[in-house]
Amino acid sequence: MADFTISLSRPVMNGGEAVSVLECREPTLGDISEMMRAIKAGDDVAGIMKLVELCAAQTPGFVKNIKAVDINKITEAFAPFLPGATAP
Repeated sequence: MADFTISLSRPVMNGGEAVSVLECREPTLGDISEMMRAIKAGDDVAGIMKLVELCAAQTPGFVKNIKAVDINKITEAFAPFLPGATAP
């Protein structure tokens, strides 16, 4: 069961199936650590991609095909779990 979902602007093909909604679980500290490693390597987008891979259980190839227009929606969905976020 997903903790939250993210609707994509356009479906992305995954093994012959069109995926239009990412079903995500809440990130663990390990997930955040993996994301931060990618960001420290100098690539913020790779960090977000890593978080989507881990929390939505998707392959790197699938995540690379998500349209760029969805990056703000994705980062907003994960923002409450990221370092420096304030509780509502």
